Amino acid sequence: MKCPNCQFQNPEGAKFCIECGDPMEFHCPRCGVITPSTGKFCLECGHKLDEAVEFEKEAAEPKGERKHVTVLFSDISGYTAMEP
Repeated sequence: MKCPNCQFQNPEGAKFCIECGDPMEFHCPRCGVITPSTGKFCLECGHKLDEAVEFEKEAAEPKGERKHVTVLFSDISGYTAMEP
């Protein structure tokens, strides 16, 4: 089975990718049935799955907190030679 995230070839029956750790199966967004990640349509209701996978990836929230910072670097030559 090929991982949908990293494209690593995993052994048949793997529940998680041994390269990146992503789940090898997911739930159909329409009916909730567990469907192999390599499928294009749901096994139960026939819902097209590739659109749902792309939507989930785009809608994922970034992990952690982002902050704006300002960094100032300066290179002062002879600063230790200054006398009061």
